[in-house]
Amino acid sequence: MHGLLQDEEYARAVITGSGSALRSPRDIETEVSFRLRRQRLHDQENPPRISVVLGEAALRQLTGGRETVRGQLLKLMAMADLPHISLQILPFSAESHPGGDGAFTILGVGPDALLEVVTVHSLTRSWYVDEPSDVDHYSEAFERLREIALSESDSRKLIERLLSEL
Repeated sequence: MHGLLQDEEYARAVITGSGSALRSPRDIETEVSFRLRRQRLHDQENPPRISVVLGEAALRQLTGGRETVRGQLLKLMAMADLPHISLQILPFSAESHPGGDGAFTILGVGPDALLEVVTVHSLTRSWYVDEPSDVDHYSEAFERLREIALSESDSRKLIERLLSEL
């Protein structure tokens, strides 16, 4: 679940669960606060366009417990209503796909995204990929994911169904 879409309790559960033995409670709260402050970009006059494909597993994992997941699913519904956000779910029924190697983010920097950078995250660090041929590879993978993911409307219906099951 991308940090720009997380609610506070979900963010805290994710951050606490990802190597919390190495972080103090103060460090965890600092990271949660930082994650929430980044979300202020949604309130800008011209927020950046955000297209997200989430795996269905991210919606079903009980990260932080049922109430935390319920709050997160409600947040996703609200985020999906924003005009600058496109949210699609990659269902369990999707066969092999280019997202199997892990999560990545493509950032367009500057007017008309003249520079694109890909971030790839692991448990201990993030890599920044800016070689144009590599960025193109990630862009093609993302477009393929969008093609096989549920439509925005069907993604919303899945989230609503999961909410009713909690």
